[in-house]
Amino acid sequence: MRAILPHLELCTGCRMCEMACSLHHEGLVNREWGRIRIHRKGIEHYVPVACNQGASCDKECVKVCPVDCIRDVNGHAIEVVREECIGCGECVEACPYNAIHMRGDVAFKCNLCDGDPTCVKFCSLKAIKFEEGVPEEFDRAKDAAEAMR
Repeated sequence: MRAILPHLELCTGCRMCEMACSLHHEGLVNREWGRIRIHRKGIEHYVPVACNQGASCDKECVKVCPVDCIRDVNGHAIEVVREECIGCGECVEACPYNAIHMRGDVAFKCNLCDGDPTCVKFCSLKAIKFEEGVPEEFDRAKDAAEAMR
């Protein structure tokens, strides 16, 4: 399965991916509304974290959702159906990658932009790529995400 794969050695923490994502989805630049997040690990290390779409997890978010609003809607990605989300936050707690966030009373996460991720297009250093997942890279991203909780 293709996913947004972080190449940790290339990320400088510029946050262009976060800004491009929020602009694409929300119509404004606000990195807190991006579906990809850059976590800082130590002094000089940055970790891009987006939902890996089950490439290296057991889709815990899908399993814990009490209203089944997290599902594959368009054949490209598992996403949150906003109109059905009750804002319980169970998915946020269940995600081992810290890749689901709440905005108000609705959860949101990466939906891979219908198979053509905007964040990847705007990463000039190619620190994130849309490709087949490599478990070791996801494990490194998971470790960094857990440190951020």
